[in-house]
Amino acid sequence: MISLRTQEVFPKRLLEGMKETMGVYEEGRDYNEIINGYGTGLRPPSAEEWEEIANSWYEMKPFGLQETLPVSLDHSSSVHFPPIGNQGSEGSCVAFSVGYYTATFYEACDRNWDLSGAQWVGGYYGAPTVSYQDRILSPDFIYHQINDGYDQGSAYQDAMKLISNIGVSSWKRDALQSERQQDMALGVCVGEKLRGTGATLM
Repeated sequence: MISLRTQEVFPKRLLEGMKETMGVYEEGRDYNEIINGYGTGLRPPSAEEWEEIANSWYEMKPFGLQETLPVSLDHSSSVHFPPIGNQGSEGSCVAFSVGYYTATFYEACDRNWDLSGAQWVGGYYGAPTVSYQDRILSPDFIYHQINDGYDQGSAYQDAMKLISNIGVSSWKRDALQSERQQDMALGVCVGEKLRGTGATLM
């Protein structure tokens, strides 16, 4: 029997190379650099987070049949891939990358959702086509839980932990939640029957 892959403790050389490329988080620094009016937002891990990576990540060794795999693969033309979006000036690139693109793609593959008809509507402040929002995952759901209340960027490992531990909301459900919070902030009591329980959410 041939093992196609093995995992080994994360090599120090690889960790140091990543740290050199990405850097180490500096408290108080704004990582949402605005370029031509558009936000960025990738925050590097802190010293403590790098330590956690060193102790909990593993290096996956190459597949035994490497020569049969493509050199590169572009999923953006797949029917399961969401339309190319626009984060505007918000520093939510990590949430878009991990949640909107990657998690949506894998969820759509698993459930055989065809997203090929979805479009990004509204440009800078836009959203995916309304009829697809129940199948496209929300970057805001992720970003506003991992940015500590500041629009200064976020880190990949925080987004991945959130999705692994809690999950991620659809764009539609997250938009409804945002509207509900706005209504409640204005003093409007919003009643909603909780599905299957008979309880009322106020």
